[in-house]
Amino acid sequence: MAAARIVWNANNLDFPEPILSDFVAKPHSNRAFAYSDGNVASVALKSLYWEGRIVLDKFTDAQFEADLHAWFSWAVQGKQYAIARDSSDVVNTTLTQAQSAGDSVLKVASGTGITVGRRYLLRNVATREEEIVKVSAIAAPDVTLDAALKFAHAVGDVLRTQHYLPKIVSLDDDFPVVENKSSTWTFDHRFREDAA
Repeated sequence: MAAARIVWNANNLDFPEPILSDFVAKPHSNRAFAYSDGNVASVALKSLYWEGRIVLDKFTDAQFEADLHAWFSWAVQGKQYAIARDSSDVVNTTLTQAQSAGDSVLKVASGTGITVGRRYLLRNVATREEEIVKVSAIAAPDVTLDAALKFAHAVGDVLRTQHYLPKIVSLDDDFPVVENKSSTWTFDHRFREDAA
């Protein structure tokens, strides 16, 4: 596994150590319920997005700490950037053919980087339904999955590395780096997927 990476304004910011202290990213939602007689009559889903946190504790690379200042001056303005837990695994492609629930072979725009045995996020862009799929074979543009799809998917739906978020924004108000006592720093950053 390669080190984590932040990509912002055409700059690559590679983490100095391959092992992170923490990386958590999971789906969240904004939704409103309409209740009737104690039952949910309807749900209005405004958005489904991924939110997470990345931590690198007690690093010693002073240049990385300085580069984080430049990145944060970009991110604090609400501008998009990308985060990859593993900079060598950044698949972000689309489907070129509609797929039905029950299908196990996808047609993708690009097979570059897709690896047998890895898990990927498959997102229906229109409905925001998502599923995690595992690749059992690839002969681009065909990607064979080890299990059948749970949802139907349309042309243009997204297949990407589960822990690669290509469009995110910072949730931090303050610079997410703390200087520790022994000439080390800790990076603790919260982020949210930007659907725009």
